[in-house]
Amino acid sequence: MITDRIQLAGLESYFQDPANAGRINLGGITPTIRTAPLNKGKQLEISGIQLLIEHADLQPLLPFQFDSQNPLQPAPLFKISVMKEMFAGLFADPYSHRVHNIAGYLDFNEGTLTNGRVMEIDGIPTIASTGKEECVWISKEYIMPDPISIDAIAWELATSKLTPPDSFHYKIKITSKDVNGGALPDIDINNAGQMLKADAKRALDGLNNQDIKTFQITFTAKVFADSYLKERHLPAINENIGRPLLRAINILEPVKSIYEINSLTELQNLCSDFQLSETPGPEITRLVATLDLIAVLVNSEYEDLPNGIYEFVELNLLTDRFSVFEAKKLGQVLIRNL
Repeated sequence: MITDRIQLAGLESYFQDPANAGRINLGGITPTIRTAPLNKGKQLEISGIQLLIEHADLQPLLPFQFDSQNPLQPAPLFKISVMKEMFAGLFADPYSHRVHNIAGYLDFNEGTLTNGRVMEIDGIPTIASTGKEECVWISKEYIMPDPISIDAIAWELATSKLTPPDSFHYKIKITSKDVNGGALPDIDINNAGQMLKADAKRALDGLNNQDIKTFQITFTAKVFADSYLKERHLPAINENIGRPLLRAINILEPVKSIYEINSLTELQNLCSDFQLSETPGPEITRLVATLDLIAVLVNSEYEDLPNGIYEFVELNLLTDRFSVFEAKKLGQVLIRNL
């Protein structure tokens, strides 16, 4: 195996106008540009983005920007998004999501568990089935300080996807209420009304459940084949420890990203280097800055599928009020043999 690291350089390190290859000055247009998919054996490590911004006078862009037609509606200058595989099979922007992690002894034991036990398996607290009946865990009702939205869920099982699909079936349901205690639509994770099999995808995105003040999780599993798990001392004669099942449920709440830039003052707070150039008059005509942004991008096994998705960094320029706007990626490319 040969491993090599090189610094990003040249034209390829710049965000370029998708409609005009080689054009790095994005001033006067509002493009959406993302990095290309990476081949196997290639890794992109971004440590920041160097910006050159020019205009006749940048001073009016220092305060928070609002829509001229709607004074209460923000009008961001630009936004940078990072798409990462946050959990197995679930791609989202880690800078624009808050993760509510339901896991561990405290969460599992605060709920009601039937035909199961909470055990430490491979160092991780896990719900394991007992006996031959249906294993059911109902969490406590979680009360949020403020109403939240849910747009994705990922769950972790203690079983490989290579396990025979019919070794166990399971389903997950999340019930929720609004601030007045009214019931909201359930999030029912199943396959067309049927329980999921062991090899099913362990994530669900594209949700739009809003105004959730409280939520409660129900996990149900039917075990058809015991696993290799054994104990030297069982709590009752002839009782089986069926199979390790649930390790965690991760709920993704969308939040505003710090990389949605609403003013040049906000940009300054995110930069390790920030220089404004003034002319002899009061105008500020040039800005050179280094925006601190950490992102490690790798190849995705899902990018070759229909509607494939991959890891990327995206620049969305939302205003045409710059005469010059250049954005250069800072970082390294790592290449290794396969």
